Amino acid sequence: MSRPFAVAFQSTRHALIAQTRLKTLELYKSLLRSSEKFEHANVLQQVIRNKFKKNINNTSRSKVLDLLAEGNKVNKLSTLAA
Repeated sequence: MSRPFAVAFQSTRHALIAQTRLKTLELYKSLLRSSEKFEHANVLQQVIRNKFKKNINNTSRSKVLDLLAEGNKVNKLSTLAA
């Protein structure tokens, strides 16, 4: 017996994971690019890498979304400051 709702849920779940992964990688690259505009770019880049490494195994969707929102705020501020 097939479970169409279970299949649909899994499909949606995989799509959300892929979308979150894409947004995370875009933010990571954007933060690294933005950091190049500052005097101590290498220090900023190391901080960015460490922050992302620290949260690499985070599986809580709400926590990941909070971290993405925090990163987007920092990214927006860095583009305004540079």
